[in-house]
Amino acid sequence: MSNTPQDVRDRAESRFRKMEERASDGVKARTEYEIAARDMDEKTARLKALRLANHAVQKTEQSSAPPKSKVKTRAT
Repeated sequence: MSNTPQDVRDRAESRFRKMEERASDGVKARTEYEIAARDMDEKTARLKALRLANHAVQKTEQSSAPPKSKVKTRAT
C-alpha cells in the first residue's frame, strides 16, 4: 500500500462514503421502526374500540333479557 496523497485521499473518501451510508441506513431503519410502531398503536386503538363496543352491546343485551328461572329439576 502506498501513501501517495491520492491514495490517502481515496481511502478517506471511501471511509467517508461508508459512514454516510451507515448514517443513511440508520435514519431509514429508525423511520421504518417509527412507522411500524404508529401502525401498531392505531391497530391497538381500533381493536380496543371494537372490544369496548362489543362489551357495551353484551351488557345491554344482558340487562334487557328476562331473568333466568331458578327452578331446579330433579332427575327421575
